[in-house]
Amino acid sequence: MNWKSKLRQLIDGEKWEDALKFMDEVLESDSHSADSYLNYCFLLGEILLETTEFGTPLQNYCEVKIYQVYKEAMARYSDDVDFLFWQSFLMFRGSYFYEMDAYEVEDMMYKAYLAKPDDKLYQWARLTINNGDEDNVDIATRWEKPKEYIRTMFSDKTLLKRINEKGPVGEYWLYVCAGRLEKSEYDEICRAHLLPACYC
Repeated sequence: MNWKSKLRQLIDGEKWEDALKFMDEVLESDSHSADSYLNYCFLLGEILLETTEFGTPLQNYCEVKIYQVYKEAMARYSDDVDFLFWQSFLMFRGSYFYEMDAYEVEDMMYKAYLAKPDDKLYQWARLTINNGDEDNVDIATRWEKPKEYIRTMFSDKTLLKRINEKGPVGEYWLYVCAGRLEKSEYDEICRAHLLPACYC
């Protein structure tokens, strides 16, 4: 079993203390890879946003730790386009933990798109970040293109493999994307792609 699968098991079992200790070990054993930092931030975000009440020792620890892990990762991977895309994706659900605002996070994701505009994954940024070119378009219309992108993504086996290889971070991406669709489509995608039960 690789470390990403083990992390998924620990998250599913809500073994938070074990998961935190495990990710400290992974950073060392996986040579401080970009994926290890990304999944560590994902774990910390899960604990902060989904599992504990404010003010608990675990919550306080994770609030400090997530910024530390992020800063260490940025020191190593700030020029890595793939890292910037995935890190900015994670930051959308809690930019304040990283001491950034939503606009700064959008800029980070858009930077990945500008560096590789033909990359199918990074095109998400072009479709979802409003840089003023769609100010007069209503929300429902603005989300039609992203929905088409999502449907295409779930039929692209190569792209799905690339996303799934990210581990829990990639699984969360698929969940977020599926959630943009109608419920019937969402349910079908969850069944077809075996998204984690805690998301479906």
